[in-house]
Amino acid sequence: MIAICLLAIESCKTQNPFILKIVEIYKSLVAIGKHVIFTWIPSHIGIHGNTVVDREAKNALDDPVSNCSIPYTDIKPFIVKYILKRWQDSWDQQIHNKLHEIHSLVGKTPCSYGQNRKEQVVLTRCRIGHSRLTHSYLLNNEERPECIPCNSNFSLKHVLIDCVDVADVRQTFYNTNSLSNLFTNVAGDTILQFLKEIDLYTRI
Repeated sequence: MIAICLLAIESCKTQNPFILKIVEIYKSLVAIGKHVIFTWIPSHIGIHGNTVVDREAKNALDDPVSNCSIPYTDIKPFIVKYILKRWQDSWDQQIHNKLHEIHSLVGKTPCSYGQNRKEQVVLTRCRIGHSRLTHSYLLNNEERPECIPCNSNFSLKHVLIDCVDVADVRQTFYNTNSLSNLFTNVAGDTILQFLKEIDLYTRI
C-alpha cells in the first residue's frame, strides 16, 4: 500500500484528496527551501520514527470521525465486498436450484470453454443441464426420456456423472462424483472428448 501511495505522489495523476494534500504540503516545503525525501522501507520494525507513527495511527482510531472527503475509489472495495456477501448469502439459500450444485460460489465462473463456438455451446449446455438431447421432449409433447440401463430419468448430469452404461468409458477420461468438481477440476477438452467417445457430442 505504501509503495502504491508513493507512485501516486510521484505521478500526480490522481484525484485522491489525501494524495493531493500531501503533494500540496510537499510543494509548500520545497518553496521555502526544504528538501523532502520520500522513502519506502519494507520492514520498519525497530525504527523509532515509524514506531511512533504506528502508535499514533492506532491512537487515531479513538478520535471522532473526520468529515473530510473520501474518494469513491477508497470505498468501492468495501461496497463490492458487501454486495458479494449479500449475493452469496442469498445464493446459499437456493439449495434446490440445480445450478447451485454446479457453482456454489458467486462471482466469476471457472473457465472450461472450448476453442470454438460449437464446443462453447456444448460445454455451456452441459453446465446448465439444458440441451436438445434432454429437453426436446417438452417441445415435441413427448414423454420424458429415460436411461433404460439405469432405469432413471435421462439428463446431462446423469450422463456426465452417474450413468453405469458409460461408466467404463467415463473413467478413462475423469473420475468425479459431482458436477461442481467436474467443471472446476476437469478440463473442458476432456469433457468434450468423453462426449464424442460416447457419440453424444453432436446431439447436445
